[in-house]
Amino acid sequence: MSDRQASDFAGHFLLVFGSQLVVFASGLIKALIVPVVLGLSDYGYWQIYVFYAAYAGVFTLGHNDGIYLKYGGHRFEDLPFATLRASNVMHLLLLALGAAMIAVFAATATDPRREIVFFSLAVNILVLGTTGNISLSLQAANRMKSFAFLNAADKIFFTFALLALFDHELRTFWYLIAVDLLGKLTVLVVLLFRFRQLYLGPFAGIAVALTEFCENLRSGIQLMVANLLGMLVLGIGRIIIEYFGSLEDYSYYAFATSLASVVLMSVSAMSVVIYPSLKRQDQANYIRYFEMMNKAYSAFTLLMLSSYFPAIAFILLIAKSYAPVIEFLNVIFVITALQGKMQLLNNTFYNALRLEGQMLRANLVSLVLATGLSALGYALTGSLLAIAYATLLTMLFRVYASEMFLRWRMARRRAWGPLIEAAVLASFLWITTFMPPLAAFVVWSLAGALISIHKRKHLAQLMLRIGRRAP
Repeated sequence: MSDRQASDFAGHFLLVFGSQLVVFASGLIKALIVPVVLGLSDYGYWQIYVFYAAYAGVFTLGHNDGIYLKYGGHRFEDLPFATLRASNVMHLLLLALGAAMIAVFAATATDPRREIVFFSLAVNILVLGTTGNISLSLQAANRMKSFAFLNAADKIFFTFALLALFDHELRTFWYLIAVDLLGKLTVLVVLLFRFRQLYLGPFAGIAVALTEFCENLRSGIQLMVANLLGMLVLGIGRIIIEYFGSLEDYSYYAFATSLASVVLMSVSAMSVVIYPSLKRQDQANYIRYFEMMNKAYSAFTLLMLSSYFPAIAFILLIAKSYAPVIEFLNVIFVITALQGKMQLLNNTFYNALRLEGQMLRANLVSLVLATGLSALGYALTGSLLAIAYATLLTMLFRVYASEMFLRWRMARRRAWGPLIEAAVLASFLWITTFMPPLAAFVVWSLAGALISIHKRKHLAQLMLRIGRRAP
């Protein structure tokens, strides 16, 4: 790789990482403040909104993903704007149809609070679908400065809006939803003005536009469905609790996942930058970058799991009403660490190798497994712990089966790394389950320090290689 490419990658990474720091800070504030100041009921409805808003991309039917796959590695100035504009208009019509369907569903809700939630989700389909179109176009064309703004702006707005929670009358889920939508709408207006060439200007003919639109759907729908199934592997437990458990249990489980997912946000900085850069490389080099990233993430996993202990301290000292979460919070942290590896490593290389079909099949099998185990476990025990362990077992299968498949596909190579990583995760679970929090913290910290000392030369060389030879 040339010095110019390495410099560009480093610069893009720093830009996106800077925006991720803002996202991290915002996520941390939301994870720590919102559940404390809201009651369990309001927090539960807020989390239902947050959970389903993440699935708004389903209504694009893969159009945005198709753009990402098709134009990954292109320069923004070289994009066929006349063709994209016409295709994007068809995409807007598709989004409007999806929003109308959810609005009709919302109108049938018997609970007025769920009605508010689902009407708000209908608006999200239009807003996030359009924002996602611009976002993935920018990512594909490696316009990371603009993406960094897109990534952080609405989070900054939302964080400042939380100051209003000092007013007791505004400590409601509907206020948070209103602020969230206002922030997203503001960002969308700015993006539409800044990148109006994606929507305004000369249009290609209907035949060309329809061909482009269908091609984007055809190439992107597998990736979209694969990503949807991957999200459902993690989310099926929450859906089961929402419809068959109590709102209180849903709040507990959502609180645990929101605490753990805060540390996952930093992974996005690398995963966003890697794909367009990786697409410029020779596939023969993929396995080298795969190994390097795998080792780097293994080291990061230790730090990610260590953040479990501050989370426990926060619950014990401040968020005492969420004390039941402690029973399964360690499992949620392990699940989150596995999801980070899936997002950063496996999904990136599935996409770079254009293995969307294989990724879809792997996620479908995982979803069936997660649904069966979660439903059976919850039916037999009524326990949130059963849901957590069902998700954990599924994630172990999903992550390491995918890793072994990708290794074999790229280099006909197997490795012992997955077994070692699984042993580390099992050790963390054992320590945090059977030891008091303080003793577990001491033992885990000593183990981490010993591993770091033993591997200090290797870690230093690895960081040096990442800095010099980033893809």
